[in-house]
Amino acid sequence: MRTPTRASLGAMIRPLVAAVVITAALVAPVAAFTSFTLQTIEGDFAERARAERQDVAQLTAHLVDTALDGAGRHLALTSSRSTLRDALARRDAPAAGRDLSELRAAGSYSSAALMSGQGVLIARAPAADEAVGMDVSDRDYFTGALAASSWYVSEAYLARVTGPAPLASVSLAVRDAGRVVGVLQVALTPQQIVSAIRPLRPGAGREIIVADGRARIVASTNPLHAPLSVLEASFADARSGPAGSGRGSLAGKEREFTHVP
Repeated sequence: MRTPTRASLGAMIRPLVAAVVITAALVAPVAAFTSFTLQTIEGDFAERARAERQDVAQLTAHLVDTALDGAGRHLALTSSRSTLRDALARRDAPAAGRDLSELRAAGSYSSAALMSGQGVLIARAPAADEAVGMDVSDRDYFTGALAASSWYVSEAYLARVTGPAPLASVSLAVRDAGRVVGVLQVALTPQQIVSAIRPLRPGAGREIIVADGRARIVASTNPLHAPLSVLEASFADARSGPAGSGRGSLAGKEREFTHVP
């Protein structure tokens, strides 16, 4: 048996060492390339997610606007009826009530109401005898309708009669020869507002929130959010200004979000 000499051992080891060196030299670029590729893929996914959230936000705003505009058109059609003006002139609550019932059914609203030009409730659908004669002249939906050139969308409020569930409403002043003879109003529940955005079918981990001008939750696809609870500061800052994205704590969890006014 021949014992390998130092020279022969060197000859045997050199290819192995060369292979290890070559492999080591390749590992660093491959690792860097893999890291770059993963970062690129992750960035692409994040960008797509942002773009998708932006699309959802824009579509949500459009659907809510469409629902509110539909309510405004129903009010405008009802206010143009001579029968309603006659009923207002005669203070004929039953006749006005018939118009209100049609108005409420036209949009499946929570309620419809008719007030005098001084803010006294004349009729309501569904009927609520205890509410007739109530002075609502200080309410947002009444003063807003008087000041608006068209229909007025109120902030969320608690009704004095129905409480404690919040409502948002659309109201319109009824004018005769330029004089305000009454105010029409329809109220919407958070569930009815959410139903307007149901076609979006938000996926797992995603929720859609509709907030008012004071950053209070009017409607949400997440039933755990209490109506009229105030959004955290990072989300509240997103209620005005241009559409954009951000990150913040919501109900104790860190979330990414896209917003549109």
